[in-house]
This record gives sequence, C-alpha cells and structure tokens, in this order.
Amino acid sequence: MQITAGNISLADAERLQRASPYPNLHWKPGDTEPWVTQAVGALLLACGAQNVLECGGYTGACSAVLADCLRKLGGGSLIVRNADGIKQDS
Repeated sequence: MQITAGNISLADAERLQRASPYPNLHWKPGDTEPWVTQAVGALLLACGAQNVLECGGYTGACSAVLADCLRKLGGGSLIVRNADGIKQDS
C-alpha cells in the first residue's frame, strides 16, 4: 500500500512539513498538511478575523495554529467542529 498526502508523496509532505513555520512534528496522513495550515493561518492574520469556525478538526494541529494566530491578533473565538461534537476555545 502506498501512503500519500493529498496529491503528493509522503516524503514530499514530510519535506514541506519541516519547512513550515508551524511544523506539526507528529504529522500523519489525514492531518491537515502543514503548508495548508500555514496558508490558512496567514489568511487569518491578513484579514484580522476575530471569530473562527474550523470544520473537521482532527488531531488539533491546525486548531493550535489558528489559536496562535488569534492570540497574535489580540484574542478572539475559535470553534472547532469535529466528529465528537463541538469544542470551543477562547
């Protein structure tokens, strides 16, 4: 069985992960790829959002980046919807 991350190889995904300013050192297939997390975090910082709804929380790696971006913006509300229900962090 070949394991891939989206449309790239696992080796490429691991290389991109190491280059990310928000590396998820425990990344595994199924997690949001680190470069996607980086892009979403940059978008959040650029638009200055105060309220974030994350749909499809998995291991929390992307959630941690979003929470850090909200902290850099001075605070806000992060709601993560996952398979277990709704968890809210402020």
